[in-house]
Amino acid sequence: MSIKTTISRLLAHFFWMPISSAPDQTKLLVIYRPYEHPWITTAAYYPAKTLEASDDHMDYADGDGFVPAGWYECGCESETEYCLSNTPTHWRYRPVIPSRIKRRTPISVTAERQPMSQSNLSVAAAELDQLPPDVFWVLSKGRLRPEEPLWAVRITDFAGEPILDVEGDDPAETVKAAKANLLALTQRDESSE
Repeated sequence: MSIKTTISRLLAHFFWMPISSAPDQTKLLVIYRPYEHPWITTAAYYPAKTLEASDDHMDYADGDGFVPAGWYECGCESETEYCLSNTPTHWRYRPVIPSRIKRRTPISVTAERQPMSQSNLSVAAAELDQLPPDVFWVLSKGRLRPEEPLWAVRITDFAGEPILDVEGDDPAETVKAAKANLLALTQRDESSE
């Protein structure tokens, strides 16, 4: 798989993509206009000779019993897939069902307080670039009370579920603490399997 394909598939979990880039025979969320306003539904594109006609589609079936190529709505309660009245304009993958996501209790850690230097933010950015590609992170700055830490890192899984939160006064040390805790958590998970 090419890097471009990998990036496109990753983006399609979070952003609407042009319909021309949609995979065939995969249930997706799509936007189309059956009426004046856009409509979102679950549908799949079936090339010619790939979707067998059901009893409801026999009027449209070819001589071999297949429906024409096109976008077909994939309802959760219907066994029949109905052809969309218009071609969709955009698509994205359907979200992960929450019960299928491995739940973890987020870990909260406070990094040691240290004075900030000018290069600490660039060190933090370099450290974040070294995190595994299957986790997502947010580095934030701010506090409501003077005694609170200034920086925070939240690491989440692919579905946005928090894995761990780390706070500190120095961005580089906060990120290093997050990396260390993520490594410890990963090792703990691997040893328990």
